[in-house]
Amino acid sequence: MARALSRADASRPTSLVGAPHRRHDAVAGSRDRGGERVTTAIEPRQVLTCRVGCELFGIDFLWVRDVVFAPAIVAMADMPAWIAGGMTMGTDLAPVVDLRARLGFVPHPDGDGGPVVGVHLGPVRAGLRVDGVCDVVALRREALDVAVARPFVYGLLRAGERVVEVLDLGELLGR
Repeated sequence: MARALSRADASRPTSLVGAPHRRHDAVAGSRDRGGERVTTAIEPRQVLTCRVGCELFGIDFLWVRDVVFAPAIVAMADMPAWIAGGMTMGTDLAPVVDLRARLGFVPHPDGDGGPVVGVHLGPVRAGLRVDGVCDVVALRREALDVAVARPFVYGLLRAGERVVEVLDLGELLGR
């Protein structure tokens, strides 16, 4: 039987990846050039589209590890309201972020199980509970508009008639 985790169990109580940072910091690779650290950002090439409320959001497919349609989510005590609980990912208990609550929508009712997208962002594992998983969309650089002033959104992707808000996982999990 799994026990509920408390804030004392976590090394970072309100942040899943440490200090807040932009997406490029979370997905960047680095190399040294004459003693100077150079950071190179990795742009998403494919995006997993998910439905949250009546809007479409995209998750960089590079960080998606699995989709679980009926996950067993256990309660976690003393966590922010946007943490729905925890679920097993491999041998670890990973937090599950209710994207409806995190993005400012009405949160999922307790016990209502939507699919969970498992992501690995560097050493961080987390689940993102969504209302539905749609498809994988190839990203053309000219179709991505990064001049967006919405929290947790990296950019807008125009895919045919649809507009997909590409999530900034570093910011989403880090604040």
